[in-house]
Amino acid sequence: MFIEAQKMPDFTIVVTPRFPTEGQNVEMVPQKPTNETQSCLWYRGENITYIQILLYYPMNNTFEPQRGYHSGHVPLKDCVLTIRNVSYLDMGLYGIIMKSPTKSLTGEAFLSVTREDVPTKKKKKALGAGIIAGISAGCLVGILMVIGLVAYQTRGTTFRSATTTQQATSSPTQDTE
Repeated sequence: MFIEAQKMPDFTIVVTPRFPTEGQNVEMVPQKPTNETQSCLWYRGENITYIQILLYYPMNNTFEPQRGYHSGHVPLKDCVLTIRNVSYLDMGLYGIIMKSPTKSLTGEAFLSVTREDVPTKKKKKALGAGIIAGISAGCLVGILMVIGLVAYQTRGTTFRSATTTQQATSSPTQDTE
């Protein structure tokens, strides 16, 4: 039915937008008059290894999905191919074979898709005044607790030493002779 894609395309295909990002809709418009075109075969890939996407018939505005077709592929008037919600996986070489009663012409274009969300280093946020005040108050409370504990231990040791010394001097088992 169709001849294999030729090495040199007969016409160009305009991709709009030229460098789409993921999620956008893309139109591929063949730059060739289609008044005699009987059918348009859209494919993806190169020469012998291409995968057919869809076969479009402009006269009655119908199409036949092929092996490489997915729901985002939409044929429009004049053999225009729209890819809705384009993804990074859609990137590649696209071509069309336009068949008329006398000849077949080919066109090709490369679809380059960019990712919108490129990971970048996030700026570190500074701590807010409330957080700094909370940390300072917590540190102050901690310091006061340590000072209180040291004071309690020191005072308790001094008191215990005095009591122990007093008891040692008035021991009932000592002889008072």
